[in-house]
Amino acid sequence: DPTGTERGGIYVAGVCQEICLATARNLGLPETEIRHLAFALQYYDVGLGSVPPHLLNKADVLTDAERALVERHVQVGLVTLAPLQPPPKVRQIILHHHESYDGTGYPKGRAGEAIPLGSRLIALTDSLRALLQRRPWRPAVPLADALAEIQALAGTRYCPRLAAVFLAEAERRRTQIEELRQRADDGEDLKRPAPLHPVQLVRS
Repeated sequence: DPTGTERGGIYVAGVCQEICLATARNLGLPETEIRHLAFALQYYDVGLGSVPPHLLNKADVLTDAERALVERHVQVGLVTLAPLQPPPKVRQIILHHHESYDGTGYPKGRAGEAIPLGSRLIALTDSLRALLQRRPWRPAVPLADALAEIQALAGTRYCPRLAAVFLAEAERRRTQIEELRQRADDGEDLKRPAPLHPVQLVRS
């Protein structure tokens, strides 16, 4: 369910997915591509199940060996999803969702428009969700700070063209997000993200 509806409510992760899909529609993506994106949004980090929990929750900097193990989750996720036979475009979205706009991401070090558009949208979505949720090493980040953080990294971590539309959609949901933030934690497992630039707050 791309709206993230569970236990009778729409939680922060679901709102972030809604923002992603609304951004795709505003950009004029064909419905087929939006369906591909909706599928990828549900499964892009399924490979994190292969990462030892102590690494997902580690507050200190990862060693090179630990980082390599975490980064493998992208390929592991594609293997896990293989029985579902996702379309090639879905596989590409998932494969590249940890790439950075400036080419410093993984697994291929792609940059700019060479990164699939869906992957660039998921990078924004994953970061907003991470910032809005608590982690063992920090409380949840206030919405205004989360949006400012993403804006500051447009052009390096994120595609600036997509970030502008994504942030506008997030602003439209400010009241909804703030209301959700006042409720109990959404109960989702804590997850560690891709390696981040030193100035980033984003850690999921």
